[in-house]
Parts: sequence; C-alpha cells; structure tokens
Amino acid sequence: MLHHTGRRRRRIFTTMALLSLCLLLAETAAVGDDRHPLDWDRLAREAYPGAFWWWLGSAVNETEFQREIESLSEVGIKTLRFDAIYRGEDSAVPTIDYLSDHWIDSLKITARLCRAHDVQLDLWGNGWPMGGPWIQPQHAARRLTWDEGMQGISVREPLVIEQDAGDPIFSVSITPQGDFAQQPARVLAAETKGGKPIWKVPTGEWDIHVFRNGYTKMDVKRAPPGGAGPVMDHLNGQALQDWFAAYDRLLAAVGEQAFLVTHNDSYEVYQANWTGKFVPFFQARRGYDVKPYLPALISNAETDLAQRVRHDFRQTVQELLSDEMMKPWVQWAHRRGMKTSYQAHGSPGHLIDLYGLADQPDTEAFGRAGMANDGSGIGSGYICSKFASSAAHLNGNRMTSAETFTWLEDHFCTSLDRMRREVDYYFLAGVNRMYFHSTTFSPGDVPFPGWLYYATVNVDSCQTWWKHLHHLNTYIARIQSVLQQGAPGEDVLLLYPGHDLWFDNENSQNFLQYCQVHNTPNWLHRAAKSTQETAQWLWDHGWTFDWCSDLTICDSLRVEEGQIVAGDGRYRALVIPPCNWVNARTPGAIRRLAEEGARVLFVGSPPQPVPTGEPATSLPDWNKSQRKTAFASATSADRISFLKQTSELTTALRAAGALREAMTDQGLWAIRRRQGSAYTYFIRNVKEQDFTGWVPLPGLASSGTDSIVIGNPISGGHRVISGEVRSGSYGAVLHLPASRSCVVRAGIRQPIRRPASRGPADPSPVTVRGPWQLVWRDQQDSQQVHRVELPELRCWTELESLRHYSGTVAYETKFVLPAGTTAWQLDLAVLHESADISINGKPAGCIWTAPYTLDVGPYCRSGENTLRVEVTNLTANRMIALEQSGVRLKDRHFFVDYDYRPFDPTGWELLPSGLLGPVTLRPGR
Repeated sequence: MLHHTGRRRRRIFTTMALLSLCLLLAETAAVGDDRHPLDWDRLAREAYPGAFWWWLGSAVNETEFQREIESLSEVGIKTLRFDAIYRGEDSAVPTIDYLSDHWIDSLKITARLCRAHDVQLDLWGNGWPMGGPWIQPQHAARRLTWDEGMQGISVREPLVIEQDAGDPIFSVSITPQGDFAQQPARVLAAETKGGKPIWKVPTGEWDIHVFRNGYTKMDVKRAPPGGAGPVMDHLNGQALQDWFAAYDRLLAAVGEQAFLVTHNDSYEVYQANWTGKFVPFFQARRGYDVKPYLPALISNAETDLAQRVRHDFRQTVQELLSDEMMKPWVQWAHRRGMKTSYQAHGSPGHLIDLYGLADQPDTEAFGRAGMANDGSGIGSGYICSKFASSAAHLNGNRMTSAETFTWLEDHFCTSLDRMRREVDYYFLAGVNRMYFHSTTFSPGDVPFPGWLYYATVNVDSCQTWWKHLHHLNTYIARIQSVLQQGAPGEDVLLLYPGHDLWFDNENSQNFLQYCQVHNTPNWLHRAAKSTQETAQWLWDHGWTFDWCSDLTICDSLRVEEGQIVAGDGRYRALVIPPCNWVNARTPGAIRRLAEEGARVLFVGSPPQPVPTGEPATSLPDWNKSQRKTAFASATSADRISFLKQTSELTTALRAAGALREAMTDQGLWAIRRRQGSAYTYFIRNVKEQDFTGWVPLPGLASSGTDSIVIGNPISGGHRVISGEVRSGSYGAVLHLPASRSCVVRAGIRQPIRRPASRGPADPSPVTVRGPWQLVWRDQQDSQQVHRVELPELRCWTELESLRHYSGTVAYETKFVLPAGTTAWQLDLAVLHESADISINGKPAGCIWTAPYTLDVGPYCRSGENTLRVEVTNLTANRMIALEQSGVRLKDRHFFVDYDYRPFDPTGWELLPSGLLGPVTLRPGR
C-alpha cells in the first residue's frame, strides 16, 4: 500500500516561498485588454480531458444518461470514449444486448445528450481486441502451428502424411537430422488422395516439419452481453470486412455525425502470428518462398540463416498488420467522417510506423511507476509516449492522446495531487489530449460506491475529491490549449533501429518481438541499449528530439532551407545511434538528404543494410569503411559526421543550429511548441525543492520582443516580465515551487514595472496554533453534524469517531494579523488531500495540489480573523470499513486489486487524513 507521508509533503519555506508568493501576486490582466494572453479565458472543448466510459452490461436508460453526462460535463470531462463490457449486479436496470435495436436506440439518446452538453462522443466497441460474434470462423485470429515429435525420424519406406482432423496443413518439409537451422528445407509437393491432400516422405534420416494454419481461439476480452465472440485475424483484410459490416449498420442507424473519433485499443492479440495469405504475401514482399525456411524460423538456433528468416518474418507481420488491418480501418473511418485514435503499443511492429497511420496516436503508461518519478530520469511510460507524439509530429497530426492514470495506485488511493504530478510528464512527452482511465456508467440504484471498472483510477462521483476534480481538469485544459497550438518544437530526429530488434531473438514470443508499454526493458533498454542511452543523453542534456524509423527516412523526409522536414516537424539534424542494421533503402535515402543539405550524425560504427532476396547461409559483415561509404557520397560528405561517442553530439548539434535547453541542468524539464519564429514553453520543476533563478530561453531569443508572458496553469493567472541577455543567452528569472509548472511565451504587452517598495519591512510569519474545532456530517446520516475540539493538529484517523471516515471535515479557528500588510499567503504544509478555504466567512479558494499554499490577502484584515479549512481525504478508509462490514465489491462485478487479486481492502492500513500543518500565514509584497 503506497500513500504519501507527512515527511514527503512537508515544505520548509524560506526566502524561496516569498519569491513564489511574489509571482502569484504579480499575476494580473494587462491594463486596457481583457483578453488573456494565453487564451485561458476561452478554453475549447477539445482542450479539456476526456475519459474512457464503460457501460457494464449496457444497463443504461435515458434518465440515468441525463444525470451521468451532465455530471461529467460539469466537472470538465468533455469527451467520452465509450465501450460496452461485462455485466454488473445489484441493479434493477436491465442489460441490453450489444448492437441490438434497443442498444442502438440507447446510443442515439447518448449522442443527443452529448451534443446538448457539448460533450464529444468517441466510438470504440465491445471490449478488446477487435472481434465479436459477427467474425466468421475462418476469419478468427490465427497462429502458425506445427507437429511436435517428428525430429530424428528414420524412414525405411515411404511415409504418407495425411490431413487429419486438426488444423489445416499447408506445408510439409524435411531436412537432414539436426540440420534445419543451417540450410533451407526440402518442401514436399502435395498430392491428392480421395479428395484430400497427402504428402509422401521419402526414405532417409529426417527431421520432418508439418506446418498448419492454426487458430489462437482467443475471444474478445471483457465483452458485453451480445458482443462476445472470436478476436478477428488482424493480418487479414477479409476479417476486417466482417467487422465493417456490423459497424456500418450501427453508423447507418445512429448517424455518422454522432462520432468525431473512433478508437482502436492496444494490441493484445495473443499468440497471433499468421494468416491464411501469409505465404503469398511474404513471397511478394520478401521475394522468396518462406516455406523452406519455416524450420529455421521455429528453431532456437542463432545461426545466420535463422536470424535472417526471423527478421524477414517479423518485417512481414508488421506489413500485414499495417496494410491489411490498420490502413483499411483508417480509410473506412475517414469515409464515414471520423478521425482515428490508435494505440499501436503492444504491436509486433515499429511504433513510429504504426502510430503514424492514425490521426490521433494514443499512448499510455501503466502502474505506480507511471511516466517517471520526480527527478529520476525518463521512464518507460515517457519513452512509449514519445513514440506516439513523434509519429503525430512526423505526419502533421495535431493531437497525441493518452490513456491516463491506468493503475497509478490501488483503488480509492489516488489523490488529485498525484494525478497532477503524473499528467505533467505526459505533457513533457508531447501528449496534448488526455483521456482518464476511467469512468463507469453506474445506475442510481447501485449501492455505494456504484459500479466501477476493475482497473484504476476510477474517476467517478463516488470519489471524495469529485467536487474538486474540476480544478485538475481546468489545469489540464489550460496546458493542453497551449500544447494543441502551433507546431512541434523538437530539433533532432533520432532513429529507433527496428531492424536490430527483428534480428534479435531474446525474449521473443510467437517468433515475434512486441513493443509493449510493459516490456521496454526488452525492446528498448536491452535490444536497443545504445539507442536508449543516446535518447537518455539527449534528454539529460537538453536536446529535444522525436523518434523516427527507417520508413520515415526513406519515404517521409525532405529538406527545406537546410532543415529536415516531415509533417509539422522541422529538424536540424538526424541522429543515427549505434546500431547494426538499417533498411536496404536507408543508405540511399540518407545520401539524398545530405546532398540536399540535411545534417546527419552517426554515433559509433555505422549500420549496414539488411540483405534482400533469397537468404544466404551467412549474413554479410561489412567493415567500417564499407559502411561509411554506403551512406556518404562525394557531394554529401560535408553534411555527414561520424562521431566516436555520444558526447560529441554537443558540438555537432550546435553546429547544426539545434537549440539546447540548458534549464535541464537546473532541474527544469520543458517541451516547446513552435509558433512563427518563436516558441511557447511548458516547463516543469522536477525537483522537490523550490526553484528561483535566471533561466535561458533560447526559443524566445528571435521573438522580436523583450516581453515574456508567464502563465500559472494552477490559478489561471499570468504575469508579464522583461527578458534579458546574460552571458550571450536570452532568458528570464523564473520562480517555480517544487513539482509545479508554468507556461512561458513571448508577449506583445509591455511588462508591468513596479517601483521598489520603500515601506517598512514585512512582518514575521504568523503561525496559526489553534485550538481547532472539527465539524463534519455523519457518513450515514448527512443531517447529523458532529463536532470535536483539537488542541493541536493531528491525523483524524487517530480519532475513533473519524477512524474510517472518508469525506469532508471542517477545521475552524481564529488568528491575529498585524497591521500594515495586505498580502498574505496561507501555507498548510501537510494536507491529506484537498481543502476549500474560507476566511472571515468568505470563500478564498481551493488548495488541491502541492505545495499547499493559497494567496488569501484580499480576505484578511488586521486584527482577529476566522479561518475555516474544509479538508477532504480519500475514499479508501471508508471502503476498508465497508468491506469489513461484509460488502464485497468483487461480488458485484469483476473487480481486482493492483496485483490482479480479488479486491479485498480489509487488511489495508488507513490512509493519512486531514490537516496536519503547521499552518502559517506568510507576508509578501
């Protein structure tokens, strides 16, 4: 059980706090212009987060829809990606069979209500992966199978192999015993006997290989009533036609205008690696018959022949997935007026190539590690998300979305502060369209906490922080509104060498290598170790980059005014990290780019092209000179650099005109968007200490103005300051509390210059010591009010009457302020988890994320003041008591804990709750 401790949250404020207070006090609208310089006063619908929206058993009706959609819209969830899944219990609302006439009528009502509340509705489906009862048996997901136990066979007289009751046999081949990974097999011709195929094995000592068109027998996961059925063959366009027929009927009935986006979830088609048309497709793409090489494919040998065949097999599977499944699906959506959202991760293919097929690449992170821990370096979630945003940039797509917060903590244990910290890393990775994972439609008659999805974070009205959720959603909307504008600001393209992964057999499954969120230690940190180290070095040293693929280099890049251009991206250099293999077309493409003026930087020994055509028994092994010659021509040599080590990139990238963000050295991480000749920054202080200092902002140096706008996405305020040049670099002084963020952009208004104060020195901070009156409503009877007095602050779980309480408790007390100061900042120090503040009977604002401070000067007066802090904790403690009383959520529907065991919080420790302080008011001007 993870929870935040008081020690972690405690902030020891010194002069840094006063400087942060000054920033808050300086936030103001410019005189004579009511428009917010970041347009935060007119946020569009698409700037707000969306959510996965689960329909358990499709137990829905119009009355419940009205309540649900209105409630979600009010808290700032403006897009719903709905998916019908398994049924729930404890409700009188009947389930509805998926895609039945009744179900379609319910969806029509949903679409109408969404339009009425300005909520976007995304089309998903009936669980995942794609499939259902409309998929014909021959179009179900397939896998390559073969008969075991036929090695080392002595054939003394001709042996006849017949088609039996098993999966269809499509190839029988033989090799000398123990030799099938060294040379191609001899494929036996099929004969016909009694209308059935047979194969005759000649006499000899053989390993016999019988290959079959098998089926995975996988059904759609979490399918709803009426939606269960086989997962479709994702490598066969004919299977997709079955799926189209079902959803064309749906769209014809509901209307294509009901949906702006349709979604395809992460690739989880287990064991699938084959399709009925694999052999002719392979022949067309690779130029040879795969059947003689299948024995080498299934071997565990590391011979050159086996490696080459595995590479070609994996490349072919990626192309089948792309050409037979994803491209036709995208085309189908476009013909029906929808854009596409696609989670390519998990696929047996290069993520840049697959994400790039969609209008809105959609990524995710998973688990408590999430995107990255503060200050610990980029994590696996960040790496995967960067593939998605890079694909969007390279293809000119404005949106990169994310399935956000999946299993960030166990059920009922995630705070708004935890979510805010996590979402910042998505922004840094280039994501600009968050979808919460998730919210669940729950009929009103289901007892507390209602129906919930089995995986957290449940963004539902049962959560104690529901009334404060709009603060997080507005924070997200302000940042996304900025990151959805302009063009990507990355300067460097970095190749992920997919062909190295196709040659690598370690940790492969089903003869494939999968690029999953969960297994980056395999496909990135191990198989592409030098590439990952290069990416980490670029990030750590402030060089912004996008990933690319061989296909990107060969088909998508062009050169304009010395810059490499693809989609909306403009890059100063292409970096080829240390790797072994590239596509056969890549050297020629790089020569062309360099001849047109592009800068290409190789780190370490250059790779060599993958051989094509019929495999030889050994792979080529070019020397360093041959490899260099493949990439550089006489007219491009001055644009191509061969570097010995990664550290040499600093000089090379500067020479190429790339902008280094030196703020990284100061613990500030940033992403930037290009707008004309200048940039807009999103900056995050990733340290647990407040930051104040001068920060270089090279992206603003050419803006043509000395005016800089700094926006605070927590409060929505802004200030306008002057930039300055120090040591030849343009920048500004920034104040960022620990873990906080800001948006920085060139301004058109003049900075507001305030004269230095000549008044008396600020008084000392005032500590609010209590005693404290605690006031709360009964958990079961809201009309009953309880009161208790605390002489000093402590966790309310120490009070028997509040031990398992989840909700809001008001802390009331009085304090005295000296005269002569009007600017005060309230600092709660340690808070579990959010609080509404009132001073002298007037609402002063909400504190919902660390550091737990609020500007309260306008509400204070000299002399005695009253303070009311309405603290809301998490729902977990109530759930512990509920389950201890005999309620079992796992009996209501499928519901598991973080480790995928049946949900049972009865042994959990209580989470810290309440105001722990110390509470202080700090003066500032």
